[in-house]
Amino acid sequence: MNPASVMFYIWSILLILATSLGNSWGYYPMKISGILTISLFLFVILIVFYVSCKKDVRECCELPKASSYTLCLFFVSLYFFSEAMYFIKLNAYIPIKELPFQLWKWKNLILTGTFDENSILFIGKQLSFIGTIIAYTFINERKKSRRIILGFIVVVYILMVFFYPRRDVMINKLVCILTPFIFKYRKSLKNLLKIVLPIGIIFVIIFFYLNDSLTFGESNIKHAIASYSFGAFNSLQKAIDIGYPTNTNLLFGNTFYFLYMILKYVFPNLAPPSIILETLGKDTSNVYTSLIAPVLDANGDVFYLIVAVILYAIWIGMIMCISYNFYLKKQTIASLCLYSTVLSCVVRSFYNPTFSYSDIVFAVFYSIILSILTKKFRKEKRF
Repeated sequence: MNPASVMFYIWSILLILATSLGNSWGYYPMKISGILTISLFLFVILIVFYVSCKKDVRECCELPKASSYTLCLFFVSLYFFSEAMYFIKLNAYIPIKELPFQLWKWKNLILTGTFDENSILFIGKQLSFIGTIIAYTFINERKKSRRIILGFIVVVYILMVFFYPRRDVMINKLVCILTPFIFKYRKSLKNLLKIVLPIGIIFVIIFFYLNDSLTFGESNIKHAIASYSFGAFNSLQKAIDIGYPTNTNLLFGNTFYFLYMILKYVFPNLAPPSIILETLGKDTSNVYTSLIAPVLDANGDVFYLIVAVILYAIWIGMIMCISYNFYLKKQTIASLCLYSTVLSCVVRSFYNPTFSYSDIVFAVFYSIILSILTKKFRKEKRF
């Protein structure tokens, strides 16, 4: 369950596929430069993680035994209130009954900023850790009546996650809600598959439906599979070879994007530009792995790229170690939610610069809030 190993396995498998299948599937071929860059990135993460961890990463991780039904209902209420307000507001742009057939229009409203998803009214919808709290409470609840209610909430929550036009948001929330189940059933593959497999199958179906709907049928299944898996490594290789034009003069402005997002409130001139990635030709996609951030900053400078990759890997390795140690030391809902966010960033890192964005910053902030709230809501001696 340690995030460094999970990331290493995911990236290694996809790198092998990108090297062996990428060119034959119409993607830019992998070269030594790309393989070495990715290898450096992964090994620095592993070194930092294993050297920094105070506890043996093979130590058995258990879920906290106590749970708070009241705290769970509080966040469930916040979530469904936000969902209701979200679709009420969205209805002014697209009638709700037409949404399933106009997903492209829905997505465009979001990406262009025409529909502001960051409204405070939608805060519950945006908090991915709510899924972790729901699943965690469901697993630990002993009262049959409450467990039935929570089981129903889990199902409804997952269905609501699927009713959205952006794949990355879906994956993020699904990882967060599945994390407690993975902890619970990690030693029982049969029980784990009973939960993960149906959700995975539904996601794959939704994924290809979205692919067809959002591209008007122009992107075939083979291209979609490659674009959102190993093809991201081939696209990264081309970005390394020809250089991807930087969009800022800020030092490591894309690699440590989240840092400038915070500093801009003190120093407005440090506001980073939006990271909008486009394809570099027919043999690439607009998906480039997390390493596109340092590639953007390097802008063709090999030395800059090596330094950026190493610093980026150190940051990621330390975050993994801190979240993992925090959970081993303080097995609480706050530490579990922080860990689930880090795990989500790991799972999405092969196609998205998740560790450059604000996910971790907000996760730390919300874990502090959760620590405070548990003292207000808990009746157990230890949460």
